Amino acid sequence: MKPGTKWVFENEYGTTIDADGTIGTIRWKDEQTVVGIASIPEGKLVKLSVRSFDIEDDLPADKGDTAREVLFQAISTDDHYWLVNGNYVYFLPAELFDGPGNKMRPGIAKRFADDEFVPDLFFPMGAAKVWAERKRERDDMERARLFRDGKGPAPNPTMYYWRHIGVERVETPAGTFNDAHHLTYFTIGGPSNVWFVPGTGIVKRAYSHQGSYIKSDSVLIAYENGK
Repeated sequence: MKPGTKWVFENEYGTTIDADGTIGTIRWKDEQTVVGIASIPEGKLVKLSVRSFDIEDDLPADKGDTAREVLFQAISTDDHYWLVNGNYVYFLPAELFDGPGNKMRPGIAKRFADDEFVPDLFFPMGAAKVWAERKRERDDMERARLFRDGKGPAPNPTMYYWRHIGVERVETPAGTFNDAHHLTYFTIGGPSNVWFVPGTGIVKRAYSHQGSYIKSDSVLIAYENGK
């Protein structure tokens, strides 16, 4: 990955916007560009700038600004980071870092050292079938040991774990990818799905909340490698 590498996504987010159950949907595009790569104690830090554009919604005029604020909260134009640490990659917001120095804020650095952050990707892609924050992994392995020794219940590592579902064919406006790794992160609210292509990056995301109407989709429409 090099500075100047760029992804453009087309996004759609829908949710209920009032007590009457009205569904509102907002659509937009965002451009994510690698603007810097640095080494910090926690690993290699990749900084990305984000620009959102072509924003439109389907709300009736009588719903007003409050309803639009509910929808617009889905759009983030803040810079963010990827942190590469060993086999793991973490997607982290800019507020965890201390300005131009790219240092983790002290409290955040301690939490990271204590293995409290969930890695979003594991490489080599497909080598691990399940993963979570390393503290959770260690705790679940200890529960498994106690279970084998007849000293506790069986562990059930299903929620709050990433799972490698398999390699699939994915069609996007940016092209058709036959080697997209399908990853799913399971929570009580519902699964988040990501399709990652080696050499390109994330090409598709999908999330649907269980129990209420929240639906979010994102698909790659353009990719440009940096120089």
